Amino acid sequence: MNGNTIFIGGTGRSGTTLLSRILEANGLDRFEYELRFFTDPHGVLDLRKRLTDDWDPYWSHDAISRFVTFYKKFLQFNLYAYHRTRLNTLPKTENIKILDGFLKELRVIPEKRMWIGNSNYLLRLLYAKKVSSVRKLFPNFYQCPTLSHKEFDEAFRSMWDKLTREYEAPYNVEHTPYNFLYHQGLKAVLPGSKFITLVRNPFDIISSYASKEWGSHDLNVNADQIISLFTKFLDSETEGLIIKMEDIVNDAEAINQRLTEYLGVSINVNESNLVSRSAANMNRSKEQVKNLDKGKVKILGSIAEKLGY
Repeated sequence: MNGNTIFIGGTGRSGTTLLSRILEANGLDRFEYELRFFTDPHGVLDLRKRLTDDWDPYWSHDAISRFVTFYKKFLQFNLYAYHRTRLNTLPKTENIKILDGFLKELRVIPEKRMWIGNSNYLLRLLYAKKVSSVRKLFPNFYQCPTLSHKEFDEAFRSMWDKLTREYEAPYNVEHTPYNFLYHQGLKAVLPGSKFITLVRNPFDIISSYASKEWGSHDLNVNADQIISLFTKFLDSETEGLIIKMEDIVNDAEAINQRLTEYLGVSINVNESNLVSRSAANMNRSKEQVKNLDKGKVKILGSIAEKLGY
């Protein structure tokens, strides 16, 4: 791969997709949909945790098994809405070869084994009766030693370079929203990465959540989630730029300058023709704030102030 990865993150409904499209319009490679390869359950950071800090024989087996299944979803058409993005255009056989190489670097040994967490009672009975052919029917068990962070990170970087070698732009852009909660983990596995966090008036985010199929129609439920997300973000060690979605609309020249200086490539927000005041839907929450619990309004107001609103 010729470039590094830009991780865009935010709460969702905060402009992450918009910014990724702006960067794409300025010549950077972009995964078409949220890749969700790093921070989702069963993804890279989940696997890293289970093979290093939280290792035990069964947790590590389970994490590897889930990661293998997760990885293969990116190699073929499937019905999972957030797994539509292909990692690359390499043949499936080549991607499986890359996966096998990664597991080998992690010193993973797949064997046919029975243990209490994957037991089939009938197979156990047959094995107890010494039926010689039954062992080949045992499920896979992934044996892996406990790894250091360095061992895992070096193996993953080797894998990622192979997966993304066809990208030619200075950066490829990954815009899964919850990237913004995992800067340090992402920086550990891909040290050359850049991080951009999109924020938006928290009250507008809550209102926007209520309009989506994955959000709650109850504004107070959405408020709890936004409070939790921003509290974790504000308490964490973050990297890179923090950009207000509203500033992309209201102060494009300043955003151009900040992005250009940070990324080292010329960025023009208006190049994409994607930005408009109506699309940003600012202050959409004015009429809905009265339906929020007063205690939540106070907390959200404090969060908004910390974010510069």
